[in-house]
Amino acid sequence: MDKSINTELTYTETSSENKLSKSYDIYDNKKTIIGTAEGFANERGDFLSVIKIFHKKSQNKGIGFHAFNKIYQELNRITNIKSITGSWHSGGEFNDFENGMSTNLKCFKEALKLGLTEEAAAFETPTGKWARKLGHNICQIILISTSEVTVKFIKAS
Repeated sequence: MDKSINTELTYTETSSENKLSKSYDIYDNKKTIIGTAEGFANERGDFLSVIKIFHKKSQNKGIGFHAFNKIYQELNRITNIKSITGSWHSGGEFNDFENGMSTNLKCFKEALKLGLTEEAAAFETPTGKWARKLGHNICQIILISTSEVTVKFIKAS
């Protein structure tokens, strides 16, 4: 990740009163909103995050992981995060995205076409790569359908 990202981004919190939920609007150095970041945890240590970087020019620069890690670390201080859930969809809120699906679902499907196992394909997604960086190296497949994939990344004991 480019070290300059830390100084170029501004996060404006949009969270509710729930201490196990964080959400932010992400702004660049020109004060233009470039994305949103949401994260949720529970008392059992499950973590789920939705990161959206709106503009192509802001994608693939480490901003997504920076936002993901920010929320992960904040919530991990409140409850010990033991697993990261990936829940990837098509349609609905992703209608305007490439191929009408989340980036994670797109990457997962592309990896399957290359012959990877479902578990290996999950680690080819942005969430899978981020989970691995944070030590969650085991993938459990929860659900796979044509329009949805749910996985859980956990740390080895």
